[in-house]
Amino acid sequence: MRQNPRRVVQPLDWPALVAETIRRRKEEGMTQVQHAALAGVGRTTVVAFDQGDTSISLSRALAILGVVGLVAENRTSPQDAFVAACRQRWAELVAALAEDAPARQPHGNYSFDYEVTGQIARLSPKRLVEILEKSVVRYSGCPPFWVPTKPELAPVPVEDGVECWLGNPRADRVFDDAAHSDYWRASTEGQFYLQRGYQEDGADVLQPGTFFDVTLPIWRAGEGLSHAARVARSMATKDDVKIRLRARYTGIEGRDLATWAKPADRSLIVSVHRSRLPEAHLAVEAAVGRIEDDLAGVVHDLLRPLYERFGGYVLERDLVERELREMKSRGEVR
Repeated sequence: MRQNPRRVVQPLDWPALVAETIRRRKEEGMTQVQHAALAGVGRTTVVAFDQGDTSISLSRALAILGVVGLVAENRTSPQDAFVAACRQRWAELVAALAEDAPARQPHGNYSFDYEVTGQIARLSPKRLVEILEKSVVRYSGCPPFWVPTKPELAPVPVEDGVECWLGNPRADRVFDDAAHSDYWRASTEGQFYLQRGYQEDGADVLQPGTFFDVTLPIWRAGEGLSHAARVARSMATKDDVKIRLRARYTGIEGRDLATWAKPADRSLIVSVHRSRLPEAHLAVEAAVGRIEDDLAGVVHDLLRPLYERFGGYVLERDLVERELREMKSRGEVR
């Protein structure tokens, strides 16, 4: 009987793997802190990995490699599976719409997904909706995870929790632009996803898809993280809960940073800053207490790599602090 030839497995070139990991991280605009958050390890582990330390555990090394696509795995994390299901569901909802329908967010969108880690209570769908209603932040007229009451827009039960689609064309909506066509989903186990189109791509804009406002992401991230902290406080059974939040911005290639939301403040942009990359993937992990006490620091950690996509624009912490102070000074908009 003919036997199959033995397959020879080549030894790992560890220094080359480390170098390729660092190269891909820089290409994605990730910091070591964000890489660590996505891998579920500490920053010191990523630092040790970058230095070629082979004493870190194999599971942690594989997690670091997996973030930049250097590990072929059949399994995904529960949060990755949750996000994939959310995006698939959104695609099903918009499938029947015209290609240029605003609810399709044709020029791009941004999404937040986060999970609450630590000791939390398992919720019923009804209790989950109650917590979401109580946790809505209203610093602007378009809060994340808004819970509408109109039957055509109200959250509906799904297998793992509840979902809501504000882009439903059968509903009587005041606004039908991409920025008011949110899709969000929340699970009873502390997983959350929100997807929204850009306000800059509204019908009143002459050229949608050509610019990216410099201050709006700060407000949206501030609202999103504040919402996450409120939800976590309501779900926690102990005080050690954390938030692992990821953000994805699509359709940013060719856009210029602009002061669209604040046209009078020309000091924000002094030269052309254009994105050469189509997407940005960001991540941050923080204890709820830090989000509550140092929101500007968490937002700055999250968004800094996004702004670097735009010709190396440096997002100053002072700008983040200023915008969040203004946001909070408005109080809770009703």
